[in-house]
Amino acid sequence: MGVASRLQASGTGGEQRFDFLWLLRQAPSIMELSYLDSSDREQLRVSRLSRDGIRSRRDYWGEPTFREAMAA
Repeated sequence: MGVASRLQASGTGGEQRFDFLWLLRQAPSIMELSYLDSSDREQLRVSRLSRDGIRSRRDYWGEPTFREAMAA
């Protein structure tokens, strides 16, 4: 988590994607990474199992697991 928190949120989608891919190589147990903006919308997703997504704008607020994590 420490490495993930140091990744630059201000880079372009392509630069962030390479950072996320690097992190997936460093931590094989991580299956998927997402970057959410301040309005809880997905801006980048990198996954081992599904297609990567850039600027999908998927809203995570309605998902129970996200709300539980934010409450904790």
